[in-house]
Amino acid sequence: MNERSWLGATRPYPMLDYLGERASARKLRLLGIAAAYRLRAKLSDRWSWKAIEVAEAFVEGHAGVADLQAALDELGRRPPHLWDVGVSERVAAIPDFYHADHVFGSCGSLAQNRGERVAHCDLVREIFGNPFRTVAFNPSWRTDTALSLARVMYDSRDYTAMPILADALQDAGCEHAYILDHCRDPKGVHVRGCWVVDLVLGK
Repeated sequence: MNERSWLGATRPYPMLDYLGERASARKLRLLGIAAAYRLRAKLSDRWSWKAIEVAEAFVEGHAGVADLQAALDELGRRPPHLWDVGVSERVAAIPDFYHADHVFGSCGSLAQNRGERVAHCDLVREIFGNPFRTVAFNPSWRTDTALSLARVMYDSRDYTAMPILADALQDAGCEHAYILDHCRDPKGVHVRGCWVVDLVLGK
């Protein structure tokens, strides 16, 4: 894979293969969670969404493997034919059995829309950025204003302040076009795990 194929990818699986071990467990779990959030309206079973919430808590260090297993055990008591249960089982899988590509497969089946694969590619680029461009983040750009904006967006999942974050970073001396353009892209997709927000927060 090269930069052109990364930016134009319409299938997420080769992108994940290319990232390989460079993709952290945290980022991969957030990727699956973001894919599930796209289908929240279809996750009708309350235990299905509860399992995803447990997976989120696990990412943030507020839940452990035992909590994931308890959520999975509860899902095991749900009707096996429910696709939303399948999605949640994969999002909340215990670490040794978690695979983002399995989440993508289940989400695609639930969505019944091949276009979902393209959306998943956007999520991969949103969370992992462009692996063909090295971004050296200067700690001096991590001002109180930038940190505050990034924290609020991360916690609330409301990313409407991304252009304001770009202004704050630029005011702090950041002239990295790739960072600023990502924040200001009017068509940009932003989710928890956004590579720029993570850089600001030091995650």
